[in-house]
Amino acid sequence: SNQYVKEAYEAKKFAFVTDFVRLYVMYTYGGIYMDTDVEVVRSLDDFLKHQAFSGFESSNSIPTGIMGSEKDFPLFKKLLDYYDDKHFIKKDGSLDTTTNTVTITNICKECGLVLNNRFQVLDGFALYPNDYFCPLENETGVLRKTENTAAIHWFAKSWVEEKHRSMMAFTRVL
Repeated sequence: SNQYVKEAYEAKKFAFVTDFVRLYVMYTYGGIYMDTDVEVVRSLDDFLKHQAFSGFESSNSIPTGIMGSEKDFPLFKKLLDYYDDKHFIKKDGSLDTTTNTVTITNICKECGLVLNNRFQVLDGFALYPNDYFCPLENETGVLRKTENTAAIHWFAKSWVEEKHRSMMAFTRVL
């Protein structure tokens, strides 16, 4: 569908293909997207009152492992447009492995996002504190589930090489 997706696909970096595809599907059809390592622990119906929703992964980033939107949501079109002239393979031949959490957080900051892990709405995009969708602290592996928790993103990191995932799991235990 675009050069970024083609290059990521040919490099067999499928997690980066889905960075575009999840936004395309939600913009084109609407709905809720979840990574395969997201566990829903209560109904998500309360969040459907918003044009779009997600939350904080940490105090300084928005997750993309769970998000929802109405069809034709304008902010998701803006996020899709980011990929129009983007390449996955850099001019030096290396791969651009910037995660979509970084990209989406940066674009949302341009729209007024305040990195404070507090509920806020940006152009119809409702962002909830991390205990709603990401109560697992990615760096430490500590689960901080609350009465607000609707889903748990377990951060399987399938896009990271096995040896690095093993090291991350080990350092969580230390």
